[in-house]
Amino acid sequence: MQPVTKWKIEKVHSTIGFIVKHLMVSNIKGEFKEYEASISTNGEDFLNVEMNVLINSASISTGDAARDAHLKGEGFFHVKKFKTINFSGSDFKNIRDDMYLLNGNLTIKDITRQIALTVESGGMIKTPQGDKRAYFLVTGKISRKDWGLTWSTLMENGGVIVADEILVNCEIELIEELEQIH
Repeated sequence: MQPVTKWKIEKVHSTIGFIVKHLMVSNIKGEFKEYEASISTNGEDFLNVEMNVLINSASISTGDAARDAHLKGEGFFHVKKFKTINFSGSDFKNIRDDMYLLNGNLTIKDITRQIALTVESGGMIKTPQGDKRAYFLVTGKISRKDWGLTWSTLMENGGVIVADEILVNCEIELIEELEQIH
């Protein structure tokens, strides 16, 4: 058995984001600014990954303060009651070349559903400073209604202000954590 390798998210080069259709014609991009993750692998092989990501739901940012306040309210994330969003995953399978499928559990507002995300590996490098880094583009589609995020309003043309389908769009750079010897 290979030794366990622990990884941390390099937040300067990472984004936990989403895209949602607005008014049926445009997209709103958003992200969560505050999150923590516990990620470990057997050796450097991500096929044996164990991860747990905790996201501060109140850290949502879409670039519009009024919209962000609305998203933090009871019709969406209800951040006063549900402080965190959680994703845990350990089922990571190669589907072709540098493409993988990550299955895990997503918990929003105390509702847990299994989701599947597509992961594209950008590779692993050793930097001039001597640390190892790995890059991943994580994408997928979820229905916000599956987690009780149901607010919307019908428009005159029959469309809705906010679409049900959410595109998960995360760019993740990981740094290998070196054990500290005391």
